[in-house]
Amino acid sequence: MKRLENEYSWSKSRDGKFRECPRAYWFHYYGAWGGWANDAPERAQALYRLKNCRSRQMWAGDVVHRCIERALVNLRRGIEPMAAEAAIDATIHSMRDEWRRSRAGSVKERLVEHEYDLPLPAAEWQDNADHVRQCLWNFYASRQWEALRKLPAERWLEVESLASFLLDGVKVYVKLDVAIRDDDGHVLIVDWKTGRAPDPDHTMQVATYALYAAEQFGGKPGDVTTRLAHLATGSSEDVRLGSQALDAALSRIRASIRDMRQLLVDVDRNEAREADFPPVDEPRICRRCNFRRVCVSEGIIAALSDAKPGPL
Repeated sequence: MKRLENEYSWSKSRDGKFRECPRAYWFHYYGAWGGWANDAPERAQALYRLKNCRSRQMWAGDVVHRCIERALVNLRRGIEPMAAEAAIDATIHSMRDEWRRSRAGSVKERLVEHEYDLPLPAAEWQDNADHVRQCLWNFYASRQWEALRKLPAERWLEVESLASFLLDGVKVYVKLDVAIRDDDGHVLIVDWKTGRAPDPDHTMQVATYALYAAEQFGGKPGDVTTRLAHLATGSSEDVRLGSQALDAALSRIRASIRDMRQLLVDVDRNEAREADFPPVDEPRICRRCNFRRVCVSEGIIAALSDAKPGPL
């Protein structure tokens, strides 16, 4: 079997982690590499375990997306999706099972709150489940869902697809929730957002969607519309980037790639040294970091000595 290589790639989430804390970035993309193997070094195994932990907020978002994905996949295959109430009840039931497995020590479904034995009131867990329920009710009640139910088969393009395209020889990953053709024949990408507050800067993400869609499905990036559907509120906004906005986003992506690769020991082999990726040393960030157990930054020390834990 061919040995897996840790090849460099770029994504919006990778950029976010690098900007937030270079040391956490190294832990996630380099230190944890190979940690899935039973014969991997103990530290790599520990980092891999921590890398795959999720906060309750991330978990909630994943749960919502999985439910929507099942509905869309069935719809595209011509299978009648579950009724909204039944689908939501099944999702909440599944959440309870996942929560129990996490508390029991499951590596695959481990939550940060359980990994670090954080004292979280039952009301906080209930609020998380209520948020999932509200997001899904808003999805099933949306005009977008009704439109998808009537969409002809030939206008479906992709559902929950992890895809990529090359930018200056670098693989750029995108994850599309759903891509279809609109009434005018142009590509429409719907991106379901589950956060309680909208992301104020979505330009780079929308740009990667547009560039990928134009390459994969034909047309111009400027003709691709991304619909940001905020499920917490039921609101949505359509974004189509002009040439100047696309050029600006491309410049930011190239700058991000350059910043990351400048810290590598060997760019061609994508080799990185931990010491070259300094920790951010900000208790606010450190307090909610997956890797607090293995990091010795000043921010971690301050966060752990803080008498009043901040929100994850």
